Amino acid sequence: MSRDGTNRIYQPTDLPIASSFRLTVESPSNLGGKDLQHWFTDRVQEDGARQGSLERSDPVQRGAFGVLGLERIFLKSKSAWDLVHVALALKEHRVLFCYSATNVPESPSFHRYIRDAGKLCGQLARSIDGAPAAAK
Repeated sequence: MSRDGTNRIYQPTDLPIASSFRLTVESPSNLGGKDLQHWFTDRVQEDGARQGSLERSDPVQRGAFGVLGLERIFLKSKSAWDLVHVALALKEHRVLFCYSATNVPESPSFHRYIRDAGKLCGQLARSIDGAPAAAK
C-alpha cells in the first residue's frame, strides 16, 4: 500500500492493460453524532456526486461487526466503473471508510481484487483499534 496524503492506496501490480483498480482507505473518521447507517449514506452520496452518471446502485449490505457495504456502477467517459464502498465500525464512535473503483470487467481477477481489498480494509481496521466493534 502507498500513501496519498492521509489516505492509503492499494493498486494491484498485475492489472491487464488499459484496466484500473484502486482501493482508497481514508483515515478513521468520527461519526459526528450519527449512527453508522446515516453516516455511511451521507458519505456515499457525497462521493457519488463526484463520480459521474449513476447507472446502478445495489442495496446496502450489512455484515458482521457493523460492516456496511454498497456496490454502485457509474458511467464515466463512456466506460462503466464499479465502485464498492465499505464502512467498518471502530471503537469510540469512529469509522474506517474504504472504497474501490475499477473498470475491470467482471472476471476471476475482478473478484480477486475485490476480495483482496476487503481483506486489506479488515486488517487495517483491526490494526487501528483491535477487532471492529459495532457502532451505535
